[in-house]
Amino acid sequence: MSSAILINSMRLVDPFDLQNVTFSVEELIRPLAKLCRYSGQTKDHYSVAEHTVHLINKVPAPLKRAVALHDLNEGLTNDLPRPFKQRLPDYVGFEEAVQRRIFQQFNEPWENMDAIKSWDFNICGDEMLQVFDEPWICKGAEPLGVTIQFWDWRTAETKLRNAFKFLGLI
Repeated sequence: MSSAILINSMRLVDPFDLQNVTFSVEELIRPLAKLCRYSGQTKDHYSVAEHTVHLINKVPAPLKRAVALHDLNEGLTNDLPRPFKQRLPDYVGFEEAVQRRIFQQFNEPWENMDAIKSWDFNICGDEMLQVFDEPWICKGAEPLGVTIQFWDWRTAETKLRNAFKFLGLI
């Protein structure tokens, strides 16, 4: 059995051997538009793509490219909730290796991944107050003032693609 994943461009990609693989942005943004944050436990579909667009709009200019790229690995690896990641260090290492490959491909310094962590955490303050049936306080997060729209996947894909074009990533 092959370890390759069939991606939306109809290419087979081995996620365990990405050294010579180059991705188009199109291959990675569509899954993010369809992938729901918070394991789909939200009151409506809230995509990783919408999360990314809102975050791009809030961070300082030098970090916008890193934010645009920061969840692209989930187009291959999907996203696991934090409790699973805490118990699966091999998965976390694999996820990071995929993300590092994406940053390398787009010539984004890996140090910027650390620089955006507080922003990525703080947007959870906005999200958790808005995406669940009952507002939830994310302890320690300082909300960024984002209003969640619950875009359908096609809108989310288009808005994320437009952000990538604006940032010169497409």
